[in-house]
Amino acid sequence: MIQKVFSALLIATFILSNPTALADNLHAQFKGKVEQASPNIADLAEALSPTVVYIERTEESKFRQIPDDPFHQFFRQPDRHIPRVSAGSGVIVSSQGHIITNYHVVEDAESLKVTLNDERVFDAELVGYDEEIDMAVLRIEADGLFYAELGDSSDIRVGEWVIAIGSPLGYRYTVTQGIISALNRGNSVRLNAIENYIQTDAAINFGNSGGPLINMKGEVIGINSAISYGGQNIGFAIPVNLIKASYTQIIDKGSVSRGALGVQINSLSNEAKEFFGVTHGALVAGVTEGSPAEKAGLQPGDLLVKLDNTEIIDSGHLVSLVAMKRPGDAISLQVIHNSAKKTYRVVLGDRADLVPGSGPSRAKELKKPTHEPDIQIESIGLSTQWDESDSAWVITDVQPDTPASAKGIREGWSIIRINQTKLNKDNGLKVFSDLKASKDVILLETENERGTKIFFLKPQSP
Repeated sequence: MIQKVFSALLIATFILSNPTALADNLHAQFKGKVEQASPNIADLAEALSPTVVYIERTEESKFRQIPDDPFHQFFRQPDRHIPRVSAGSGVIVSSQGHIITNYHVVEDAESLKVTLNDERVFDAELVGYDEEIDMAVLRIEADGLFYAELGDSSDIRVGEWVIAIGSPLGYRYTVTQGIISALNRGNSVRLNAIENYIQTDAAINFGNSGGPLINMKGEVIGINSAISYGGQNIGFAIPVNLIKASYTQIIDKGSVSRGALGVQINSLSNEAKEFFGVTHGALVAGVTEGSPAEKAGLQPGDLLVKLDNTEIIDSGHLVSLVAMKRPGDAISLQVIHNSAKKTYRVVLGDRADLVPGSGPSRAKELKKPTHEPDIQIESIGLSTQWDESDSAWVITDVQPDTPASAKGIREGWSIIRINQTKLNKDNGLKVFSDLKASKDVILLETENERGTKIFFLKPQSP
């Protein structure tokens, strides 16, 4: 044994002191695994640009003036209703004119127009959407369409070349190049959120949303969806396999339903990894009564390590794997239970029934203007509106790159209290008006389906 170790040390010393030997060793190790030729971006861009579209969304922007003095009620002007146009990208995926984009690109649209690479313009129909993964399907009536092939995001690797095509900041059909920087990214504050992003350093900006992330085979492997405001060249795309699972259902029936286990799960801490002797997996923190997981025998403390033939990387990865299944699908789960490996067969339930706030995504009529104005709180970056049915001030919009968005505050949450004042219909306007000149940290108490949560927000300078 000592002689073998000594021989290995001599070999290692020789390699490290001899760069040529080191290079030869690495070349032998990776020979046949690494392509030497640089990717031909020009050919890919020329072939795929005609499949990418520019999407314009028109919606009505509503403004209410907050009174600055007690005489406002006598001299109040009518609320203004101004059409607002925003833009994004999309990719044609069928000869019938189906287009995949982000849900946030078309959300609340009163009308949608699609411009092709050849400058033809068409009105678009919203076929359906899946808000949980931020995707939507449009359709246009057009002849002679070029469409892209959807690839397989299960076998992509960190370091692979990719290109992004879209219309960032209005610069239409812009092509950027980069690599896959990381896989299985997620940053949501929501429990059981479906997030399993591809991270890329291909430049992505506002307007790229909904455009394709393309591999060197010319296949769409993701739909560009988000960027990191705190960094440079940190963009995120929804994996195409997750997109395909929803797209198929939207085309077939106009809505999306997905499977669920009925468990609360945590990713593994370093201490948990050491305890189980593993490097990956998802830990069961709780089991919903009467759920498929309980019926199959899963218990809190079980470690889920494999779903069918796929190793589970972390909790977010598990959620996305299950989300690609449908209610009633049977899966095999490999579990470490009381230090022993066991395999369970689970028939999935409906996510809409088992996960709070994840009702079925569906086809949707374009929003009609309600002429109910929003209150804009610009200092913290959100808008709110009184909702009679909930008897609460509901957050209707959270602007990007603001104190509210930085804290993870979401549309649809109710505002219960600001500082020491509990809000109601009568005092809301005055409380919001007082915030206009405030430079102090604001206490904001919110409520959603999971309960209440308090945030402390530092107003931004105008």
